[in-house]
Amino acid sequence: MSASSNLMSKQITFVGAGAMAEAIIRGLIETKRTVPERLRALNHRNQARLQQLQETYNVRVTEHPHERAQAIAGADFIVLAMKPKDASQALAEIAPF
Repeated sequence: MSASSNLMSKQITFVGAGAMAEAIIRGLIETKRTVPERLRALNHRNQARLQQLQETYNVRVTEHPHERAQAIAGADFIVLAMKPKDASQALAEIAPF
C-alpha cells in the first residue's frame, strides 16, 4: 500500500484556516493525496474564512464547539495551522484529545 492510498483513509483536521492551512489543503487535493471529504477545518474567529474554504475546496468546516471537539477527537491527524500567538489557546483546547 502506498503512502498516498494510506492517507486517503485518514481524517485530517486543520486547527486554523488561514493561508498555511489553505496551501496544505490545496496541495493534498491537487496531488490527489486525499479527498476533500476527509479534510475538516476549524477556526475560532473567522467564520467567513471557513465558508470560503468550504466553497473553494469542498472541505468540511466546523463552527460549533461540540462539532469542534468531535472533529479533533475523531481526527487521525491534526494539523496545527494557526499563528504562533494563538498556539497556546489551541493546544489547550486539543490537549484532552
